[in-house]
Amino acid sequence: MSTDVGLAVLPASLQANPRLSTWLRLTRDGHAWVSSGKVELGQGILGALSQIVAEELGIRVERVRMTGAVTGASPDEAVTSGSLSVQHSGAALRHVCAQARALHLARAAALHAVDAQDVAALEVVDGEIRLGDRRLSSYWDLAEDEAG
Repeated sequence: MSTDVGLAVLPASLQANPRLSTWLRLTRDGHAWVSSGKVELGQGILGALSQIVAEELGIRVERVRMTGAVTGASPDEAVTSGSLSVQHSGAALRHVCAQARALHLARAAALHAVDAQDVAALEVVDGEIRLGDRRLSSYWDLAEDEAG
């Protein structure tokens, strides 16, 4: 059985750059640092991508720090042209952020011994991971695991 089946549904730029850390870094100072292979040419692409990231992570857009393309450091997303930048890069970032969110929810659930039936009730409010009124953790609390 092929292990590539799951990759077929991912945006091409994410298939080419599958490491979450290439795209996203959550830091203890309460920010989500996002790297995109797209450049800002006055079309508002980085602002649009910031909105997508904030929505998927469940944080305020002010917490998002977008960096445009940096050769050798950013995900290779080919050229920035035409009208597909939001569609292509946005889809990749949505997948990355959904995966990061799921990983952080699972980590918080494990650290706080959340019952299996309650895991689906976990939510993120501006980076805080909550179970009802109870604050369990935050992206920022868990960020030290991602340092280096």
